Amino acid sequence: MDNNIQWLTENGGAAIKLRLIKEGLISQDSYDINELADEILQNEKIKNAITYFDKFIDYPEKLGDTPYRKYFRENRDPVHGCFEDCLEMYMPFLIRLGFMKGVKVLDGKIVYLQDAYKAFNRQDAQNNTAPMLGIIITTYLLWSGYYFDDIEKIMTDRLNVVHKVTTIDSFEYYEKDINKIRSPKRWMNNLILKDEFNPYYINAGYSLPIIYDIGLMLEIYKFIKDENVKDKIDDVMRFILNPQYQKIRGNYGWIWSFNEKTYHACGPGICLPLFESDELNGGEWSFLNILEMMSLSPVMCKSKWFNKCMNYLEQYKTENGTYLYPDQFFNHLTYHAPAGISALCEAIISKDVVSSIKKNRKKSFAYELYGTFLTTMIKNRIMQ
Repeated sequence: MDNNIQWLTENGGAAIKLRLIKEGLISQDSYDINELADEILQNEKIKNAITYFDKFIDYPEKLGDTPYRKYFRENRDPVHGCFEDCLEMYMPFLIRLGFMKGVKVLDGKIVYLQDAYKAFNRQDAQNNTAPMLGIIITTYLLWSGYYFDDIEKIMTDRLNVVHKVTTIDSFEYYEKDINKIRSPKRWMNNLILKDEFNPYYINAGYSLPIIYDIGLMLEIYKFIKDENVKDKIDDVMRFILNPQYQKIRGNYGWIWSFNEKTYHACGPGICLPLFESDELNGGEWSFLNILEMMSLSPVMCKSKWFNKCMNYLEQYKTENGTYLYPDQFFNHLTYHAPAGISALCEAIISKDVVSSIKKNRKKSFAYELYGTFLTTMIKNRIMQ
């Protein structure tokens, strides 16, 4: 067994052990995943996150034929937002804690999410908009191990739309013709994305990718048997590595909403930290997340950018071979999450060793465990 995997097994709590199992770094027979999940759920703040799925009970019936944009003006969006009870906040938090398919408490709630996905897809077909909320839901289902019959078709349909942007040479995405701006002249001082590049409009000619597109494509990459589909995904990854694309820095500016007849901020695109700099320059919070996602792409793993990032991590290697990253690398772990640092430490550090750790050392030890796990996982993916 790899020294770091052994160290993680000996010192890691239930969340680390669940993550090791999910990544195939230790045998699935090593522990009972439901017992590990139950241990994590002893924390009330984490337990609350599971109840947020109940917002999706009977969701198709609640939504009915009301366009979901109109519905969300009266009822807060349960998928997209910065509140802790929005799916974008609690679902990645639970996934980072190791919750996955086979954990009974999650299995019992996922059916509500799958029903909501169908409702969003029906709405998108009726309103001629790209199925972005459906894509967000699908990505999280995939990340937690749930695969359903038409998942490859969903991904392929979206890929075919996104792939078109890789076939053109121009990177002129923004509107410069004032006559095509649907608001006062002051909008000319903003970056207005041309309609044909609008990632939220199903009739866009060359839809730009958003981070959920990439998460969806890469998570299913290893299951795809059609080499033509894989080639298209590889093309999208090369497109992201293009210096012209990276100049956008992950922010697409403003887009026109055809349903609401107004402008909305658009994002997120894919910003690669360290791409044209030797410093992260504020990108610490997303650095490990981006590396984790991109480590699923053969194109990315062979790139100079990825090699540069892996070398960058080595400065944080300890004498024991573990990895201890600065606190800023982990801001995303508790950002608007239903658990604070104490809950996180409780899930990540083994109960057998927690009493031997000084109080002021617990947070950094939890980060050392989580950082070492992520680095070990990424290196393992590269070698496969």
